[in-house]
Amino acid sequence: MARVKSFNAKKRQFAITVSPKPGLTYKKELEIRSTLQELLIYIIFLTDLCILTFGMVSSNMYYLNKVIATLFLETSVPGEDRTNFKSISTITEFWKFMEGPLLEGLYCDSWYNAEVLYQLKNSSRIYYENVLLGVPRIRQLKVRNNSCIVYPKFQSLMDECFDRYTIENEDRSDFGLRQVPEWKYSPSTSLSLQHWGVFGVYDNGGYMFTLPISKTEAKEKFTFLKLNSWITRGTRVIFIDFSIYNANVNLFCIIRLVAEFPATGGVFTSWNFYSVKLLRYVTYFDYFIASCEIIFCIFIINFIVQEIKKMKEYKTAYFKSFWNLLELLLLLNMFLAIINDAYSEVKADYSIGGSPESELANQIKASYTRIMEKLKLKKPQTEVQNEVKERDTAFQPRRDFDEKEIESANQMKKWKERLEKKYYSSEIPDAYQPVTQQEFRELFLFAVELEKELHYVSTKLNRVMKRISATKP
Repeated sequence: MARVKSFNAKKRQFAITVSPKPGLTYKKELEIRSTLQELLIYIIFLTDLCILTFGMVSSNMYYLNKVIATLFLETSVPGEDRTNFKSISTITEFWKFMEGPLLEGLYCDSWYNAEVLYQLKNSSRIYYENVLLGVPRIRQLKVRNNSCIVYPKFQSLMDECFDRYTIENEDRSDFGLRQVPEWKYSPSTSLSLQHWGVFGVYDNGGYMFTLPISKTEAKEKFTFLKLNSWITRGTRVIFIDFSIYNANVNLFCIIRLVAEFPATGGVFTSWNFYSVKLLRYVTYFDYFIASCEIIFCIFIINFIVQEIKKMKEYKTAYFKSFWNLLELLLLLNMFLAIINDAYSEVKADYSIGGSPESELANQIKASYTRIMEKLKLKKPQTEVQNEVKERDTAFQPRRDFDEKEIESANQMKKWKERLEKKYYSSEIPDAYQPVTQQEFRELFLFAVELEKELHYVSTKLNRVMKRISATKP
């Protein structure tokens, strides 16, 4: 009997020592469950990140860059099969490229059988499918004469010295035909980064001009610049910048062709072709990508909240862990990616369709106006316009001209005499002279003042006709 009791006691003691503690089992289950949840969340996050990464790019970007690069880099100068933009080594070859492959590529206005394709509406088509946005801009940077020192014994052979390009050596004075804009220096007006070339880092200003819309006028401009030595010994770089848009694949392509003229002589060329999708949300797949972007932002917010909780819990000990610092770095990187994406979208909307802030303000103002009209707290816009028109056409007693109107009439007379003297020729009926920006402004103001006077005379005639019709029996 004693043996049985002893055996049962040992059995109970063994069961107590072997059986797991309830608290320890619960903690392990909770840890496994939380680990599985985190694994599932990270798998979803990784899937969303992969969709965003690969969904924003396409093979069309590569093919668009390739065909445009082939057109402008590998097209040979007529009559010289081995001369293209890549192989340019002299200034003469550079001018041949400008007057040949560049113009032929930029101004493609007819089909292969010389048939006119469509109404271009003051724009050009590259490869018939890519719309040239605006007009190409050409810009050069120069260095000053005597920016380097010639050894005294060789000064009799060479009295001029042009050093390599630096900001300190840059020439910003007018040269050549000083009255023509192409020979005047234009400072940088944008905050864009400087261009890092082969022989230096180049500023954003320079002697610049834009090409006309017409191919014939563009060729005449190149001939004019070449005959008047627009490229000099001090020229160190020339940039050719333009952008295109392909509606078939909804891609913009920004092109920059660079020709550097080092102090050693010769020409070295380089280029940049960058395709980007600025109009982000067009197709259903684009909106699917937008939903993935929203999910990505939710994940980032969730991760930030978790890290803030850890900081509050562990305080300074949190920053002693390498993995915690790595997570902070990743969160910062993803947060900057969100800011960059939002900034790019807003900048694209601003450059294409105007300021988003002004559009939002206009929408709010229009909504407010409609609500006030429905509540009958404000007259509809059409009624206000009709009242203004009735007031304008209402009879007013005749008045004498004041000094301001007499001065305005004398100013118009002076404008007319000066403009007729400059732009009208009795010997040549179709005489044409170029108009500067200031002269165009004067022409525009003259036309506005003339329109006002015609409107005033027309109003007075209408009043006289009404009075005559009212006096008839």
